[in-house]
Order: sequence, then C-alpha cells, then structure tokens
Amino acid sequence: MSSQTYQSKRDFFDDRSFSFGQVWLLNDSEIVIPQIDHLQTRKVHEERWVVVTSNNPENHHPLCPIVTVSPLSTRVDLKRNYDLNLDKANDNVKENCLLQLQLSQPILKKELYELQGDISDDKKVELQVLLESFFGLFDEEESC
Repeated sequence: MSSQTYQSKRDFFDDRSFSFGQVWLLNDSEIVIPQIDHLQTRKVHEERWVVVTSNNPENHHPLCPIVTVSPLSTRVDLKRNYDLNLDKANDNVKENCLLQLQLSQPILKKELYELQGDISDDKKVELQVLLESFFGLFDEEESC
C-alpha cells in the first residue's frame, strides 16, 4: 500500500518543519479509512489533502520521521462529531471540506509532498477545542 520503499532509517530524515494547521498533499494510499477500507469499497485517489494536527517539537526535528495528520473529505454532507468544516476561501483547501479528526493518524514526513498553506487562525482555535473535546482533556464543569 505504501507508495515509497525506503532502504534504511536514514532515508526517513527530513529537514522540513511541519506546523499545526498546515495543509499538505500526500498519496491517498498512505491514508487509512477503516470503515471503508475493510469493505474494500474505497476509491483511492491520486492525492489526499490533510492537515497537521500534532503540535509538538518533534514536528520540527529532522530525526523524528512521523507527524500526525487528519485527512480531509469533500463530502460535507456527511459531517459527524469531531469533523471540522474548512472553507476554500479562508483555509488553503481546494474546495469546502471536512477535517476528519477521528481519522487522525501518523504519517511519515517524507510522504507529505506539497504544502498548500495553513488553515485560518480561527479554524486553528476551533481545531484545538475539538482536539480537547475528542481526547477528553477538559473538565466537564469548565465547559458549562
């Protein structure tokens, strides 16, 4: 399923820096969508748009080969809990779409091949709140 074969761990080194909220392209076959993949009904596209959802120093360390991303879907009519609407006018995405936080996954940095820009600052804040909710990191009393 991988689009690239690597010969050694040195091949994973990546001097690029990856920041929370950046929009990147990668080969769609690198993304796992369990509820579709296990039915073997998924149409794999040439590219997949993703947003970097990890926010730690390893995103910028050349010897750490992995970054966490969330895939985007243009099926905005299928919005579920923990999906975030992104707008093509403000968020550096090709068309209006959903960031699917439940499908967050590790990706080799080397697999990310084209930076599109960042989502808007407002969407970054919404994503941070969504991450806190998804991982249960807030106190129930604080949310009232």
